[in-house]
Amino acid sequence: MAEGFGRRAVKGSLWATFDGWATEALSLVVFLVLARLLGPGEFGLVAIALGFTAVAAHLTAYTTGEVLIQKQDLTDADCDAVFWVTVLAAGLLALVLALAAPAIGRLFDAAELASVIRWLCVVLVLQAFTTVPLALLTRELRFDVTARRSLIMLLGGAITGIAMAVQGYGVWALVGQHLAGASLNTVLLLGATGWRPGLRAGWPQVLAIRRFVASSLGNSALQMVDERAPQLLVGFLLGPAAAGLMNVALRLVQMMQRLFAVPINQIAMPAFARLRDDPAALDRFRDVALSLGLAVSLPAAAGAAAIAPELIGLGLGEAWLPMVPVFQILCVGVAIWPVILQARSALYGLGRPERLLRVGLLDGVAGVIVILATAPFGLVAVALGLSLRILVWRWPLTARQVRLELGTGLVHELRLLLPPLLASLLVLLVFVALRLALEPVLGTWPAIVLAGLVAGLAYVVITAVLQRSHLRVAWALWRGVPVAAPA
Repeated sequence: MAEGFGRRAVKGSLWATFDGWATEALSLVVFLVLARLLGPGEFGLVAIALGFTAVAAHLTAYTTGEVLIQKQDLTDADCDAVFWVTVLAAGLLALVLALAAPAIGRLFDAAELASVIRWLCVVLVLQAFTTVPLALLTRELRFDVTARRSLIMLLGGAITGIAMAVQGYGVWALVGQHLAGASLNTVLLLGATGWRPGLRAGWPQVLAIRRFVASSLGNSALQMVDERAPQLLVGFLLGPAAAGLMNVALRLVQMMQRLFAVPINQIAMPAFARLRDDPAALDRFRDVALSLGLAVSLPAAAGAAAIAPELIGLGLGEAWLPMVPVFQILCVGVAIWPVILQARSALYGLGRPERLLRVGLLDGVAGVIVILATAPFGLVAVALGLSLRILVWRWPLTARQVRLELGTGLVHELRLLLPPLLASLLVLLVFVALRLALEPVLGTWPAIVLAGLVAGLAYVVITAVLQRSHLRVAWALWRGVPVAAPA
């Protein structure tokens, strides 16, 4: 791995982790403040509107920029091609949504919804303007810049939204929050790079990105279906109460994924793209990144599952306690999510997103079949079926596609999984034993905190022993020292 790149990769992963945790924490605080100033009706209107504009954003701004991250010989013409394709597509979708807004308002019996959708269409177009700068910063691993941008964007949106809510603007406080945040985001990202949109692209550049973008769009569409299908099918088969429990359980799981699995994988796609011509360095990065990612996600999933009854009871109330076993089972997905994310980053970074399209189609069909087959047995059975689907279907399918590109797949990933899995199970036993011993004396939460501290320290020590070769490589990369592959 080239000297300097390794240090930037480690530094980028730290900044990405900080970005994820800080934005999640700040977003939660802002939500709680606005929730006290506004009612469910205002949040409901914006949630419905975002349901339409978010889909459009996933099909434009959140998808097309990835072609620039993986491209080897990037030119200004390539950037212009992606920019204009994204902006024109976002503008067209925004126009369609704006024209359909009155009909959507009548469908939901909310006249004000039409105006909310139209204003949030502006956010959709602003997001399209940031696609290229964000891709360039990601390509260069400048996550310190994107982290600062996230915080400023959130703060600006929060100040605007809270000020408008205090002044009595109602739902428009939430609209103002999104508009202010998107405007700041656009200004900051355009100012962070030297690139400016121009007319340097021609049909050759547009045609060159067509295959990648088409596959990426397909993957985004399948991902959205996969995220929404469980709630919709569960609601249809088991009723609104079960759908509500499943929806919140999945939201908690997704939050854990964003906190513990996503940050370290944000550097993976640009790293795979940069190292594709250096197989030894690519394999070294892959092993270190996946081992460290699993070393974080596995204990996080085990710990969350262990104290789920207390966490959910305290945070959401006793009415949500039936969700506990559902959430605990779904934590299996959190545990191995770094494997799935790294496979996506590898195939995108190597310019082969179409391989994931095949996996997504097969996995989507399997997901529907699993829900239909398990729903008659209850919500816990559905959660178990979905978790088993990830373990025995989605993971092997994804690993096979990775093996076709990199030469190693499921067996290699299982070997990397084993050390953090053993460490997590051992420390989980330590935590449970200490908690049972301390709880009669100290009470529930003091026992959980003290047992968690001891178990966490034990996990750090065990991981330092079992993962010492990968930790040594990560430290060497941080120092900019060329290293050999870990044993």
